[in-house]
Amino acid sequence: MSEARLEDIYRVSQGIPFFLSEYAEQLLRGEKFYPLTPAIKAKLSLKLDYLSSQEEELVDYLACFRASASVSLLARLIGLPTEEVVEITEEFGQKQLLMEEEQGEDLVVRFSQELSENLCL
Repeated sequence: MSEARLEDIYRVSQGIPFFLSEYAEQLLRGEKFYPLTPAIKAKLSLKLDYLSSQEEELVDYLACFRASASVSLLARLIGLPTEEVVEITEEFGQKQLLMEEEQGEDLVVRFSQELSENLCL
């Protein structure tokens, strides 16, 4: 296997040991590399269980963005006050699903893992 391919696998795993072990097992079995193995998909799905309709809507909108999305824009799309959207994103941050960061005067969020984004699409 090429070094570039191994680097791609490491990038997708983000160095998370569980993901790396899943990928190693997949490759040892001679299977084609697929980032969302059944075990990884199940683990990520557990984090998304029991979402309120507003939380689900936030995840759906965020999945449409390739990079970060402004919290104020998400609030307008969902029809909630920005403060409520911030509360939702903070809860998701505690579940390690989203990351918040400031860009200038704007608070933006993005999925913390590429795999979470793929699962939500």
